[in-house]
Amino acid sequence: MSDLPTLLNSFESLGDNCEFGFVQRKFGTEPAGLLRWAIASPAALVAGLQDEFAHLYAYDKLVSNAVDMLGDLTYGISFHTNMRSSRVDGQFRFNVAEPERHQIYLEELKKINYLKNKLLEKLKNNGTIFVYKRNAGVSSAQAFEIRDQLLNYNPQNVLLVVGTEGDTPGKVWEVAPNLLRATIDRFAPYNQADDVSYDLWLEICQKTHAILQAKSAAALS
Repeated sequence: MSDLPTLLNSFESLGDNCEFGFVQRKFGTEPAGLLRWAIASPAALVAGLQDEFAHLYAYDKLVSNAVDMLGDLTYGISFHTNMRSSRVDGQFRFNVAEPERHQIYLEELKKINYLKNKLLEKLKNNGTIFVYKRNAGVSSAQAFEIRDQLLNYNPQNVLLVVGTEGDTPGKVWEVAPNLLRATIDRFAPYNQADDVSYDLWLEICQKTHAILQAKSAAALS
């Protein structure tokens, strides 16, 4: 596929942070995704997938955990927010009073619900390549647990797990049905998520697409 924006748009980021979101931006696409700019551990992701993120972004379950981020205590997912905070005595505290903060929240909730419904539609209807990475690594058990949650929505969904394990950066291989792994040379540090190994990410996406296209062609022959 020579059209890089179309290629990168065929992948949906599930986290664990915004690194893959920067990859998509680098190659010309800006898909709106619930988890594209969020922080989600494997356990948080599985918890959300299990109940279709039914209780996501409840006002009384949101806490400030950075200057411009909120933690959702129900799932353990963190989102960027306009409810700004400052660090006071080692803790983050909101800068604005509750009435103003709640008004900001209502506006953000509309966006969160839109993105949630968009993700659920993809999960259920499209047969999508979902991408997950984590700087500390994703265990085999975690990878299978996430894949199984995706398959509960649609048996055509595919999970690509990218890690730094192995000595062949750019390698992509099938671990099991609907589950691929890939090796990259490094991840961006969490405090500079746009310091990305862009060329290798692109190579991984191209190889993943080629593997899946070949499997599809073989199934039809």
